[in-house]
Amino acid sequence: MPNRYYVNIDASDVRFSLKINGVQIASLDKGERFITEKPISLWVAADKNIFSVDLISLPEEDVVRGKLHVEIFLHDETSEHPKAKKTYLSYGYPHPKIGEVKNTFSESVGFQVKELVPTKVWTDSEIVNELSKADKVEIFELLTAFSERVINKDIDGLVKYLDYKVHDEARVNGVDFSASLNIAKRNFSVLSKYAGLGKEPFKLEDIEFSIVGEGRLVYVKNISGKVLLRFALGGNFLDIPVYVAMIKGKWAIVR
Repeated sequence: MPNRYYVNIDASDVRFSLKINGVQIASLDKGERFITEKPISLWVAADKNIFSVDLISLPEEDVVRGKLHVEIFLHDETSEHPKAKKTYLSYGYPHPKIGEVKNTFSESVGFQVKELVPTKVWTDSEIVNELSKADKVEIFELLTAFSERVINKDIDGLVKYLDYKVHDEARVNGVDFSASLNIAKRNFSVLSKYAGLGKEPFKLEDIEFSIVGEGRLVYVKNISGKVLLRFALGGNFLDIPVYVAMIKGKWAIVR
């Protein structure tokens, strides 16, 4: 089994956004108690990583009074449930170095992972500091082609656009590619059974491109802040967040 990495989050009386390598792993817009433990192996890079936190006071207050505790750790495979074998980061707010904070608070903290990480996107992808018009057009055409195959219920066609994503997920989950591919096909096969399947249209000018992961990934979303790929299922929407990367000179869907 490959190494598995987790984050444990315990927060109360504060709104927050947490990111690893520029990718949001958790957020809360309300101040109720929030406790979760989730896998983050897809987002952990070998060696250097960055954990970022944004805290926002509750609407009726002008001071960030809440509490937050975050732990990032390597899972102990002798345990059936997430258990820390090695802790890379233990972050708490408030802490002695910081006094009273008005309205908002942001901080980034580095942590290192010397153990093996299963995903290859951090080494396979090219570093991109700025997107050209040609890059944006290529990404737009990639996502348009993918979404059209979803609407046309072309399962074999759409999974070809997910080749890198499926391979990396197979590495993370410790299964072979065919098993990971079958999971992807099964998930989209369920989606294709909806008679009224439709998509929310988008144009190139509707897209916001955010370079994250130290230039390794690009998060693609609607300029309205919504997820770009939204598929209508009756009166509801299925949102599919998308990250792309430059792999061997071509843009590919990697997350």
